Amino acid sequence: MVSSRRPSLPTVIGLALALLLATSVLPATAAPPPESLCGCGDAVESGVDQHGLALTAASSTATVRVHENASATWVVRVRVADADSPAMDRLRANATLRDDVVDGAVRDTRFRSSAVDGDTLVARFHDPSFAERSTGVLRSTAFTNHHEGYLRLAGLGADELTVVAPEGMAVGWSVPGSTVADDGRSMTLTSLDERDVGHFVTFVPRDAPLAPLQSLVAVGGFVAPTLLRNVGLFVLLSSGLFAASVGAVGTSLSWPADRLGTEGGTVPTLLVGAGVVTTAAALVGIAGVGLFGASAGTALGLCLGLGTLGVACLRLGRSFRVTVAAAVSAALLGTAVGVGWAVLFQGVQPGFVSVPTTFAVLLSVFALVPAGHAFARRQRLLAVGTAAVGFLALALAAVPVTAPSVGLTGVFLWVLGVAFPLLGSPLLVAGMLLARDDTPADEAERADGTAVAD
Repeated sequence: MVSSRRPSLPTVIGLALALLLATSVLPATAAPPPESLCGCGDAVESGVDQHGLALTAASSTATVRVHENASATWVVRVRVADADSPAMDRLRANATLRDDVVDGAVRDTRFRSSAVDGDTLVARFHDPSFAERSTGVLRSTAFTNHHEGYLRLAGLGADELTVVAPEGMAVGWSVPGSTVADDGRSMTLTSLDERDVGHFVTFVPRDAPLAPLQSLVAVGGFVAPTLLRNVGLFVLLSSGLFAASVGAVGTSLSWPADRLGTEGGTVPTLLVGAGVVTTAAALVGIAGVGLFGASAGTALGLCLGLGTLGVACLRLGRSFRVTVAAAVSAALLGTAVGVGWAVLFQGVQPGFVSVPTTFAVLLSVFALVPAGHAFARRQRLLAVGTAAVGFLALALAAVPVTAPSVGLTGVFLWVLGVAFPLLGSPLLVAGMLLARDDTPADEAERADGTAVAD
């Protein structure tokens, strides 16, 4: 005798919540520490220290004069705190020692000469490849990722850095935060942080009518091969793996989900309860042992988003459009919570919190609910597409598409593309059951394979 009793649902929704929280943060790949664009004062202090001398750099400036052949001359000026110190006396008297001290102050350049000008050490360097010619303009990648691919610039290394365009040319594209002279001949920076890295500088013919277009083409030509490779190999491939996986998982879950016993309002109530319970648990863990670390805000946003989904479905209904709107609303609320927590409670500067990335992570999770709804209605293409939109947003946010190397992020996305639908299967089932709540009784009976009485 086969029992007609159907399995209960309470354990289904919460089955993989911990795993979903674990996937809300992408892994950080190990990399050497960032470097400064110019060693300048730090390099001089290190140089004198290696010779058993003591000297303090009070300030430093660097001027980069770009030439028509794309090379550049660096002039670094380091003012010392005590011009009459024994160390400065030795540097004035011993040119060989002075050259040895300042050599290496600018990476990837050739040392030319050094001098002492009052309380200031002056060093000149030649950079044979500061820029390169492209589409009639000069394009510099000095403020872009290093040639190693994963090493970023930590800062200028100087209190002020000025880049001067070649004769007859002007600065086209410039680094955000820089000041371009009124005549366009130079660009000046007083600071540089991680948000500024990854940008290009171009030098265009003065008064050229198509200068902006030329700069765009020059930068696009440099970025395009890397962008196409990264988008194709990591974003699209991982999204394709995800689409195949979510299609298989969703189709497999459709049959058993049809046989789960639920009543109207059960699933939304469970989502609300899951949101409340996990939020409380997360708060206790964060306050007690620092659970989730820097990702505490995202974890809280995910937990509260579950509750938001439930409330929306309780109040507004169970249709596909409602579940889509609820998923987006949950992602938006979770993003606000995650960003707000990082800024208000973790002391993170607003500019260092990635709002798009946080939203993409949460959207990729919550999009599984409307996807499950579409699976229950046998609209498999719509279901896969809905879920894939969320994962595509996650992949685009995770992959630095213009970086020469993406580290382990690409491999992680391939694995996640296959595993994520399995981890998120409770939310797929929740969406399927929401679709059942929205299905008229006669349609539900037909879905179960029973006949409708005349």
